[in-house]
Amino acid sequence: MSLSRRQMLRGVAAFGGMALGGPAAGAAAPRLATPAPRRIAVLDWAMAETAVALGRPPVAMVEPGRYRDRAQDPDLPGDVIDLGLMTQPDLERLLLLRPDLIVTGHGQAETIGPALARIAPVWEGSIYTGDGAPLDAACQVTRDLGERLGRAEAAEPAIARALARIDAAAARVGEGLRRLPVAVFIFQDPRHGWIADRNGFIAAVMARMGLTPAWTGPGSFWGYTAIGIDRLAALPDCRLIYADLPVTETGWTTGASTIWQALPPVAAGRARRIGPFWYFGALPTMARFADQLADALTGASDASDAGRREAG
Repeated sequence: MSLSRRQMLRGVAAFGGMALGGPAAGAAAPRLATPAPRRIAVLDWAMAETAVALGRPPVAMVEPGRYRDRAQDPDLPGDVIDLGLMTQPDLERLLLLRPDLIVTGHGQAETIGPALARIAPVWEGSIYTGDGAPLDAACQVTRDLGERLGRAEAAEPAIARALARIDAAAARVGEGLRRLPVAVFIFQDPRHGWIADRNGFIAAVMARMGLTPAWTGPGSFWGYTAIGIDRLAALPDCRLIYADLPVTETGWTTGASTIWQALPPVAAGRARRIGPFWYFGALPTMARFADQLADALTGASDASDAGRREAG
């Protein structure tokens, strides 16, 4: 089942996540006739981390605390101002801040664009467009936002750093680990979750790393397909990478699920857990996920489900 952005955000919000993915990727950024903006407010995490990578961190953004918990890298300034929820930013606070520029993610301006435009110029960045090329789009958005912020000279080094980090992660994954395809699954409750499909950044990062996706179903706009965990039984010969539910919120672990424990990759000891990451990130998130994936595949993290089976 393909997921809408609103459905994805609701799911993330329910388990402590939250936000998303200039002109649309590939479009030219506008030429500046005024000084480069210094005080920028960002309503999208992917755009926020891109701005930080470009050396122009936001003075304000939505849900910086949750960003630090979920995305973690790159670091935000300690004094960044919280603009409230991504789905409902605090426009009054935004007005009082008087930013030089407001940066949004894909589709955000459709609902609150007129209100934002009365506060400051608005720039929208699009990484997730359903075309299955978010890595390329993230590179282009980095260039476009760099130009809009007067930081064009910082764009190519930022891109090179991210791609080099992905390639270094790939180098840690030997040929033996590439023989089996990889599935990435994100729990949303004990029986359901999102599996990374061909249109998301996970598939793009895996392709650059030389890994084959185990899930071959149709792609969705945002790169995740909602499934029940029973459907993972159709992927017996794979390495299964999963992001767990926050145990502190649910009191549940994978070890408590007999369905999960019966899945062939889990029973064979090929299931590995990774830490939190942002599902709709830009280049910094993509590079960090490559490290997380390499850690899980090579056993450099605490990721094994082995030893947890007695809980079931």
